[in-house]
Amino acid sequence: MVAKPAAENDNERMIRDLAGVRGVGIESATLLVREAFCRDFANRRSLGAYAGLAGTPFASGGMQREQGISKDGNRRLRALVVELAWFWLRFPAGQRAGEMVPRAGEPSARPRVQRS
Repeated sequence: MVAKPAAENDNERMIRDLAGVRGVGIESATLLVREAFCRDFANRRSLGAYAGLAGTPFASGGMQREQGISKDGNRRLRALVVELAWFWLRFPAGQRAGEMVPRAGEPSARPRVQRS
């Protein structure tokens, strides 16, 4: 699909556009389009529920509380979305490719400001 000179339909166009986003490859873009973007959802919460990322409510008797994230959803989509979120948090947009983020306790490349 990437070797083709032009996209044949909207899904292929979306895959090509997503593949240009930092951290998203062809396989990830294909999974996002085919598993999530080609479906119609009423709102963001229903998309999150489909991926298994939205919390599940619990109401029994007089008690109502959130149970947290359920594991009922599309496993592959949930894994990809979480992986992309960690990648984007760990490697900010201004960071150069190949440059590693210092771990906790390691000296950073930038000098620290001494506060009194």
